Amino acid sequence: MDILLLSDVKNIGKKGDIITAKEGFARNFLLPKKLGMIATRETRTVLQRQKEKTQKTSKANESRSREYARQLEGKILTFTKPKTEKGTLYAALTEQDIKEAVHAHIGVSPAALSLSSLHHLKHVGQYSISVDCGHNERATLVVQIT
Repeated sequence: MDILLLSDVKNIGKKGDIITAKEGFARNFLLPKKLGMIATRETRTVLQRQKEKTQKTSKANESRSREYARQLEGKILTFTKPKTEKGTLYAALTEQDIKEAVHAHIGVSPAALSLSSLHHLKHVGQYSISVDCGHNERATLVVQIT
């Protein structure tokens, strides 16, 4: 009996897989627990359409991430903050401040970006920051605090 798995089942398969299961296992375990459903021609067609749609969306997101990384690479963001005579900032520059500046420049949602190991920047100077744009796309931008 062919079963379309509706969720991951340990040692059996992952969500979306079509497996061949013995009738008793399917009727007594998979179907009552809503872990799977009988794979018909219609469900196979729907599954195929969903996979194609997911692949298109994934490719679009990947190209968008690549474009964001291209736009951010080598970009210099300048921040002017109040500071002491020794160059220590009164209020640190945070990850959120940098994300908002990136959003203002290229329109990327702050939630879509991940800045690598950034601690609050508390001194005047120039810092190199690695940005993860998603889909293994990374860019390095320069933050300059004056």
